[in-house]
Amino acid sequence: MFKVEKFLTIKRIFMVLVAFCALFASNSYTEAHYPEYLNNNPNLILTDGHMDSGTYYDKSSVVNMSYNPPYYKIAVNTVYVPNVARGNTAISNVTTQYFTYDYENRTLDVAFYNHSTGQWWYETNIKPGQGMARTRGTLNPAELAFFQVYGLKFFNLPYLNYKAVL
Repeated sequence: MFKVEKFLTIKRIFMVLVAFCALFASNSYTEAHYPEYLNNNPNLILTDGHMDSGTYYDKSSVVNMSYNPPYYKIAVNTVYVPNVARGNTAISNVTTQYFTYDYENRTLDVAFYNHSTGQWWYETNIKPGQGMARTRGTLNPAELAFFQVYGLKFFNLPYLNYKAVL
């Protein structure tokens, strides 16, 4: 009886180890590579990569629209490239995003025209830590634009390459 219980315990431990190894091995093969700069162009900086597609910040398009401390407004183009992690470099969409900053409250409002729906899209009071549905595609370009124009970090996001916009 003792040998059977010992065998079953060893078998369970082995199965857990196999499952653990399979979990980590599968993740190592699915990691995608997103080029930091589209077509090696230092003006087109990766700000988001998801499901093999990438969004790039066009640092040559930044326009300071309003300077009225503590309120600021900046416009910038972002470009969308499907399958960039698989080697595609063709831009499929260019969007001008309008960022309105409230420096005292550290909040951000975003507006842009959605070409797919033919409607304007607005999101207000954006802050880091909110869900990806609110921040994906907007938070990083807004942060880079503010730093590029004013030399200040609005949210001070630790993962962004601020030097890329200088």
